[in-house]
Amino acid sequence: MFTLLRLSCISICILSLSACMLDGTNNSSNFWDSSPDGENNQLYPEGYDTTYTNQSSEYNGSYKTQKNVVVPQSYHLGVMNTPVASKDEDRQWVDNQNPNGYTIQIADDTKPAPVANQLLKTPKNEHNAEVKSQSGAYIGLHGSYATREAAEAQLNQLPEEVKQKAQIKNWQTIQHEVNH
Repeated sequence: MFTLLRLSCISICILSLSACMLDGTNNSSNFWDSSPDGENNQLYPEGYDTTYTNQSSEYNGSYKTQKNVVVPQSYHLGVMNTPVASKDEDRQWVDNQNPNGYTIQIADDTKPAPVANQLLKTPKNEHNAEVKSQSGAYIGLHGSYATREAAEAQLNQLPEEVKQKAQIKNWQTIQHEVNH
């Protein structure tokens, strides 16, 4: 029984493969001659020019002379020249602020995406930063101001949807949250 089933499967496969070779008009197979003289050659139909030659006088079959290429120093970054990641840049900016100054905390969340989305809605006339606090929360900050009044003036100019959750914070408090 198993042998009969196996022979049936093989027969079906052979018949289906041979059916691909029939042209449908008669029972003759459709094989093409691959003769170099080009007669009945389907790869190069009639009228196709097979006598292509390179007409360029510059090409003589040899390699052209090599030229030295000057690679700019900026291409070789290396460990010491690698650009600073934005999160490190933001953290450094926070650390460099006057602890007696003020900033506007736009958002804080356990995930960075909602904070980044809120920061995108703020005007681009002030520095924005997103830093991770020691508790694991992400904090979005907008601007740096010498006085609380200057921070309040900027807060009042923010779009309503940003202003709802925003609050003025002392830099010392923010720096403590980020560094401790």
